[in-house]
Amino acid sequence: MINIGASEAKIKANARYNKKTYKQLKANVKFADYDMIEDYCNNNNISKAKLIINSIKYCINNNINVFDDQNTNNSKDNNSQSIDLDNEQE
Repeated sequence: MINIGASEAKIKANARYNKKTYKQLKANVKFADYDMIEDYCNNNNISKAKLIINSIKYCINNNINVFDDQNTNNSKDNNSQSIDLDNEQE
């Protein structure tokens, strides 16, 4: 016999934990970019959330400027690196 009450309690406990521990980010992603991200994650056995968070932390910790406009660089020095994330010309 399956104990449904325990399962429901576990679901509620997880929901409470997630609510007090995490915030969500949402982004609109072009189909081609999404496919590239999904392929990378599948090939490297990592979640998209882990890739995104680790990539953002890496850029912040290594002072990497991912914007084309150098005026968006809020660093204290001018030694940041720029990375072109959009291969398309719009």
